[in-house]
Amino acid sequence: MHNNTPNMKYYIEPEKPFYKKIPVVPAIILLMLIGAWAFRWDYKTTQTIDDVKIIHKVDRWTGDRWCELYSLGISGAEVACGDIENRRTSATAIWYIAFLSTAGVIVYKARRSD
Repeated sequence: MHNNTPNMKYYIEPEKPFYKKIPVVPAIILLMLIGAWAFRWDYKTTQTIDDVKIIHKVDRWTGDRWCELYSLGISGAEVACGDIENRRTSATAIWYIAFLSTAGVIVYKARRSD
């Protein structure tokens, strides 16, 4: 007996490498957010008073001035100049929300493109 079924070959598309699944715009935004976090603080001056090292710094996001204190019993305690704690906390919360949502978009789109 002779088999009359055609000899068909099916094309299977190869899987894309992971880096090609990452969306470009959210990846750029994520890198910009990481850069913004890395350059948030501007360290101005350092002084020592009675064995206490004081580092003056400026929050570039809010423009507020802070002092970090270091001594034998104090390790990196931050002191604000005025009532500015809420602005720093809000700016940090906004950054975390933007960072996590952008990372979530990247992961979602990368997994969806499978």
